Amino acid sequence: RVLKRLGAGSFGTVYKVRDEAGGWIEALKILGVDRLVGAEAENMRKRFLREAQIMKRLGTESKHIVGLSTYEEDIEAGLIYFLMEYVEGRPLSAAVSQEGPFAVERVVRLALQICDALIAAHEGPEPVVHRDLKLENVMLATDRDGKEIVKVLDFGIAKIAEKETDVRLTTAGTLGTPGYAAPEQLRAEPVDARTDLFAFGVILYALLTGRDPW
Repeated sequence: RVLKRLGAGSFGTVYKVRDEAGGWIEALKILGVDRLVGAEAENMRKRFLREAQIMKRLGTESKHIVGLSTYEEDIEAGLIYFLMEYVEGRPLSAAVSQEGPFAVERVVRLALQICDALIAAHEGPEPVVHRDLKLENVMLATDRDGKEIVKVLDFGIAKIAEKETDVRLTTAGTLGTPGYAAPEQLRAEPVDARTDLFAFGVILYALLTGRDPW
């Protein structure tokens, strides 16, 4: 049962949903391909499937990356979707806006958690570059013990480093988000783990000062 629309982006719409049989809450991301045809629809399907594969793997390797539970395709209905962990919290962008600069101790604690997520992405057997790391894509939540934690979201334009063979899968969103995009992204040059570290630096600056560096 759909409870609430959480947001929409280039690669799908996300809803808060409840499994009526099990009673648990999850997030549902839907890619509607009913208005797409031919190669365009197939490219979007491949990109969406790749995001699901990345999230499935990385979600098991770091508790600071949102995990995925189910991926389904109903081509006849024009729907492709996956179910993932629902994070009850707020994006870091909202937290900084509401609270201003964070204390250094708090920044270090949260930054190390983001590093844990980046290590899982960058140092695995198939390294992944997020390419759109920003305050809005890091959720601030609490764990079962009531401790503050962060979760990295949205691998929609992630790149499997050194293994991207189909440029059509990475053209959209290559520039990332202005203000966070590294120089090589702005020049449409090859990216690697250092591209995410540039965006991570912008996040740290914002957390410590309450504003972006630009």
